[in-house]
Amino acid sequence: MKENRVVLNSIWVKKYGEDEVEIEVIIGYKNLTQISKVISSSQQHHLLRSVAHVTIQALNGLLHSLGQSQSILIKLVDFKTLVLANINQVVFLVVIETIEKEEENFVSGSSMAQIEALHIEEEAKFNVARATLNATNRKLSKYI
Repeated sequence: MKENRVVLNSIWVKKYGEDEVEIEVIIGYKNLTQISKVISSSQQHHLLRSVAHVTIQALNGLLHSLGQSQSILIKLVDFKTLVLANINQVVFLVVIETIEKEEENFVSGSSMAQIEALHIEEEAKFNVARATLNATNRKLSKYI
């Protein structure tokens, strides 16, 4: 049975230049797949923020292929990490803006992981993408 929400299929990070990387996010909804790419600084904060950005880019592309690009637009407002050292956890927080029929709304999404995830690129980037989908899937359900 196919998911009734947008799912993260994969994330790829490839070295692009001296201090840059190319980030590719692949998301899926039922039988549709959407791929989006962006070039980013390889510094961790910029890379993770770019993962959120390219995930939203892919979501907007998916909405366009579903014929919903006129109904809703998604934008990245901010991305933060919050370290909760006393419980050995890190929270990846993404805030997005949705624009629906000229009405702006702000929605947050989060993902929590062991604090070590900050130092494991694979873990960190997946948690950021999951936080982004956590924020958007609630809003997208009426459009997809």
